[in-house]
Amino acid sequence: MLEGKYWYAYEKFSSAIHTLATGAGDVRSRLNDAYLGPLWVIRPEHLPEDLQEDLIWIKNKITKYKEIWPGQLEELKRFPHLCPNPVEATLRRIRRSTGAEIARRIFKIYDSLISRVID
Repeated sequence: MLEGKYWYAYEKFSSAIHTLATGAGDVRSRLNDAYLGPLWVIRPEHLPEDLQEDLIWIKNKITKYKEIWPGQLEELKRFPHLCPNPVEATLRRIRRSTGAEIARRIFKIYDSLISRVID
């Protein structure tokens, strides 16, 4: 049975899966909405130990870049309100296959959490 302290994570991942499955656009735009919506608040301690490494991997991959193209931040220092956030910058630079792997790991965590609810 899913312990109460993991229920919060389950709700967030459930919302993210809904966004990934029903959102408009390619996997990268759906990941943006799924991550910046429900998932950005999740920390490793919100998850069982066996799922924490996947969450850390997701967070590292989805925030890998700080700029859309090399040198962009230097050009935009005059207009800081135009700087992309790391998620937007990363999702514009990664391959579809990397986006699909991020989505797969989000589903893996969700699937593991849901199976604990059913037990």
